[in-house]
Amino acid sequence: MRVRSFKNRLLILIVTLMALAQGVTIVLALADLSQRVQDESARQLLASRVLLDQLLTNRATQLDSASRVLVADFAFREAVATNDHDTILSALTNHAGRINADMAVIYDVEGQPIANTLESLGTAVGRLSLPEDLTTDALTPVYAVIDQRAYELVFAPVRAPQVIGWVALGFRLDAALAELLKKQSGSDVSFVVQGGGAQQVVVSTLPATVLKSPDMGMSDGAPDGDGVPRGMLLNDQEYLTLRVPLDTQNGRIDLVVQRSLDEAMQQYRQMRLALLLIGGAALLGAIVVAWLTGRSAIRPLSKLVAAAQRVEAGDYQRGIDVSGGEEFEQLAQTFNTMQLGIREREARIVQQANHDALTGLPNRTALRNALRQQASMPTLSVALLDIQRFRDINASLGHSMGDQLLCALAEYLKNSCGSAVQIARVGADQFAVAMPLHDSQMMHRMLLLSEELQQGLPVADLRININLLVGISEWRAPRVAVDDWLRQADVALLEAKEHGSAITTYQASHDAEHRRRIMLVSELRRAIAEGSLSLMYQPLVQMTNRDPVSFEALVRWTHPTLGPISPAEFIPLAERASVVGDLTRWVLGAAITQLGQWRKQGFETEVAINLSAADMTDPALVPNLLALLREHDVPTRQLILEVTESAIMNDPQLAAQAMQQLRSLGIRFAIDDFGTGHSSLAQLHALPVDELKIDRAFIMNVDTSASNAAIVQATTELGHSLGLKVVAEGVETPEVWSALLRLGCDLVQGYFISRPMPAAAVVEWTRNQRMNLSQVIHDAAQDGTLSDIRSRFPG
Repeated sequence: MRVRSFKNRLLILIVTLMALAQGVTIVLALADLSQRVQDESARQLLASRVLLDQLLTNRATQLDSASRVLVADFAFREAVATNDHDTILSALTNHAGRINADMAVIYDVEGQPIANTLESLGTAVGRLSLPEDLTTDALTPVYAVIDQRAYELVFAPVRAPQVIGWVALGFRLDAALAELLKKQSGSDVSFVVQGGGAQQVVVSTLPATVLKSPDMGMSDGAPDGDGVPRGMLLNDQEYLTLRVPLDTQNGRIDLVVQRSLDEAMQQYRQMRLALLLIGGAALLGAIVVAWLTGRSAIRPLSKLVAAAQRVEAGDYQRGIDVSGGEEFEQLAQTFNTMQLGIREREARIVQQANHDALTGLPNRTALRNALRQQASMPTLSVALLDIQRFRDINASLGHSMGDQLLCALAEYLKNSCGSAVQIARVGADQFAVAMPLHDSQMMHRMLLLSEELQQGLPVADLRININLLVGISEWRAPRVAVDDWLRQADVALLEAKEHGSAITTYQASHDAEHRRRIMLVSELRRAIAEGSLSLMYQPLVQMTNRDPVSFEALVRWTHPTLGPISPAEFIPLAERASVVGDLTRWVLGAAITQLGQWRKQGFETEVAINLSAADMTDPALVPNLLALLREHDVPTRQLILEVTESAIMNDPQLAAQAMQQLRSLGIRFAIDDFGTGHSSLAQLHALPVDELKIDRAFIMNVDTSASNAAIVQATTELGHSLGLKVVAEGVETPEVWSALLRLGCDLVQGYFISRPMPAAAVVEWTRNQRMNLSQVIHDAAQDGTLSDIRSRFPG
């Protein structure tokens, strides 16, 4: 059935193409022929018009010659001079008869008719005035309508010796003239007269049936005498019509020249019939050829269809041998080659689907399949190995060297883990090793492996030290699904990353912690969206007198069921889950809103807000921040943005651009946790920074640790040399305060000054702090120890 269907489709295709080709050829040929016929008819019509103009000109010349003879006759001139009516009329009649003129008229110098040969038409002739452009030298033929008849006239002056009158001789545009014109031109000729609002055909060579057509097509919308032939339908017959308005003295006379397109197209119709017969014969021949071609293609195609069905079923072994033409033999050979190619590609696809293209190791899919087959083994553990800072290796040594490192590590694992059930590459920088060991044994084995790799792995001409993070999970009874088992190893690896442990084995509690982190991220998103977070404000004061200069905005989150969540827990989660941008936008909005409210209360202070690494590369940071400041009418000088060294070093160029733009608007910057990052002095000097905040790790024991004191002193001197204020954070004891005062710090922050407080308490705390400062200064002045206040306070 399928072969027959193909045969029918082939037959239909050939016949359709042939019919389409024949149809297009016939249509184009007929269209071209029809256009040629119309163009030839139009050309002949234009030629007829030229001929008719020549014939009418010849008649005018004859009238002109006769009129000149008449006006030259002395007796006629004398009769005109003496106004002898009878003699004038007799001369006009005789002379008109000699040239077969249809009318003769004489006018006085005022243009009034004196006598004419058509006395019965005297009234009509009386309306025929002399042309305005007549001259005594130039004789110009004109046309006129007299009593609904068309005439061709020539005027000549009568001199004695001055002009004493004008003679007009005329021929009527009658049927005889029309027949003569038709005979000469080969086209039908009509004279159409229009006067007094009526239109009639005076004479015409058209058949009587055509003459019955209203207005002869001369109504509105008909050709307007622009000299272009146009088609016109007259009594259901199509004529090509050319209308020529004549220069008429009174009324309107149109010379209409027409050719029947039906007669001209007779040859076209004969050619059309011949083309249709030829096309039909060709189409019939195409049907016969298509049927024979389809029949001859059935047998080899049947074999090819059977072979394709075998290939569909997965049988690529049997070859195909067909005959019936060179093309089919080539197709069968190509089909056989295709089967071989399919076998090879299937093998490669299976290999690629289950193996890593770079290292040749099995991939995660192959690992899962292999572990499912080892479900009967009594003991089995899997370790996930993650290469730390692999991106740094690629960035510093190049991706080519990174690829070589991965290949070298894969070969090392195969040599070192000979008893492994499976070794696989499961990620860009992750490997998996499954061995018949308990998790404690696997941990010992991975510890030895990690220590060896830390000594360096030879790659090309280099020896690269590799630090691994390892997550281990044992497949304990009752055994879970392989995917869940591998997930447990992933959770253990995540715990190793979270807590900085080189090797971590999976514990059931890890799942709870993992779920808690996932839940906290989801709940944090909701808290940001619902505005369930809050801000606390911790003051920064002058070292010399405890005068409050600014407050740091610290975000706090109290979960409705879990209670207070530490920022140390949810902020890192926000950074890893890409929520930190939303968190920063909320903090900026809340802090700037609070600044605006304090200004309305008459209280102005500065607020510091922390930014993350992601915030520094956010292109929306600057416009959003400026929009908030404008919305709440907060000057830029009241805002300090704190960024860590690591945040700047993530993209120094982009971070510097954002900082420069904001700094130019009056917003100040502080480097937070200074001393724990990797910035150089050159980078620090190039940044628009106003303050350095020394990390609390160097502040806590500065009073007892000489190394910490040296670091703080060096950092303070560095900051001052760069024109920066130095801030010590984490001050909790009077002893630390005194040490920092001696080391020259400018500002301090910590529990010794105040714990973070809600916004409602900031104004009152600031007022009390400054009142206490005023009292201390007053007491010191009374005691005469004002000069010693720096060393006394806070003591």
